[in-house]
Amino acid sequence: MTDKERYALFEYIYLHIDPSDRNRAAYTARNNDVTDEICYESQNIVYFACDRRYHDVLEINSGVGCFTEKLSELCDNVFAAESDEDLLRLNRLRNGDKAVYLNKADMTRKYDLVFADMTCDERDIGDVLDELIPLLRDDAKLFVLTGADDAQLLRVKHDIRVYYPYPSVKRDLLYVFSDNRLPTESELFFCPETCKSGRYEDLMKDHSFCDVRAVELYTKKQDICDYCKFSVMRREDMRIITGIYRQDEIYITKTPLEKSVGHTEHMVLSFERLSKVFEGSFIDVNRMTAASPVTFEYVRGTELFDLITGHIRSGEVQTAKELIYRFASVLRSRAAYRFVPSEGFSAIFGDYDDDAYSLEYTDIDMCFDNIIVHDGIWTVTDYEFCFDFTIPVDFVIFRAVFYLFQKAEKLPGRATLKKEIYEHLGISGRVSAFYDLELRFQRYIEGDVRFQRRTAVISGRGTGYRQALKRLRTAYKT
Repeated sequence: MTDKERYALFEYIYLHIDPSDRNRAAYTARNNDVTDEICYESQNIVYFACDRRYHDVLEINSGVGCFTEKLSELCDNVFAAESDEDLLRLNRLRNGDKAVYLNKADMTRKYDLVFADMTCDERDIGDVLDELIPLLRDDAKLFVLTGADDAQLLRVKHDIRVYYPYPSVKRDLLYVFSDNRLPTESELFFCPETCKSGRYEDLMKDHSFCDVRAVELYTKKQDICDYCKFSVMRREDMRIITGIYRQDEIYITKTPLEKSVGHTEHMVLSFERLSKVFEGSFIDVNRMTAASPVTFEYVRGTELFDLITGHIRSGEVQTAKELIYRFASVLRSRAAYRFVPSEGFSAIFGDYDDDAYSLEYTDIDMCFDNIIVHDGIWTVTDYEFCFDFTIPVDFVIFRAVFYLFQKAEKLPGRATLKKEIYEHLGISGRVSAFYDLELRFQRYIEGDVRFQRRTAVISGRGTGYRQALKRLRTAYKT
């Protein structure tokens, strides 16, 4: 598709479709370029750049306004600079008076945040930074997206922090990693290279799990962020940002977005109640150190996921099974309550009835990658989804095993091993029913955006200009 055709699609959407419906329209068009630029899930990297509310922001190479829109929500004054007049016109059509639109030649003042998309700039990244740093005020930040390789970044003379956005700066789910916190195998679940080929170590060595680097530079000292996860493919009241930071010590934060404060506040209660459930066992609960924002101790150790998959790959299959069975045993030993279907359960999971037992308080997300093992203690982290109505404990066990094999797709003997474990745990006959419960749970946390996650656009099968325009005209009758 040519630039002219792509721009024509954007112009059609900006002129004929209400802003509140553009996100759905992008998916209706089923064109990858349009989806990447327009979807509200496509602006996550801006949340990472905006670690506070900045007053005056300069966005360089603003394109058709994907990032401009989100910057204008999170900051006071946005100046969108672009040398391509067609792109500048489209950005103005999209965002109206949300920004001041500049030709790049007009960048003469200083700013509190400079957000620059330099992924198409072939100059050395050091020269790019030399050009941009004079635009910063005293207490300011420079945030640059670049395609520069590791060798170039190592030559930079400035005090920069380098991050690795994954899987894309413009797609639904976003992780941001650093050299202090590279991804675990379970976190690369969305990377086909890793899941299909087992090239995990190679991907880590050259950071090829991502194709864009984010370079951050502060004019004054700040706490160092080692990792961020943006959970926005959810209902608005559950969207949060998880971060790992370093100052004198390492700590973890769960920061709510505008409508999700209640979601993080619920975790304070969950810490107390989960601690009571597992009191006296080898399972611990990640301790909170502050409630606003919700802050946790950083737990050192190894993910139970990595321990299990490591044993399987090294041929120690029985050891891996024993870890799974030990997990199931401790959960079942604490499940002293009869499962009774309730309105709360049905609203989230649908209709289900069985002669089962439940924990007094259930963390539905006790998956193996959410459990850190150190010195014989298994620490439960990331307990966002906890419920006080009864839930079959075997469903929690099923979820842990199910996602183990979903995320470790390259495990030897995977299908046979999964079947053996289900049989040993006595849940083979309920796998189909549990899977239905899981689908309903995902629908509950995703809300309306479930429509977008399932579309073929995300899998790369997008349509061309003429088909996309036809779809839009048919759907919106214009």
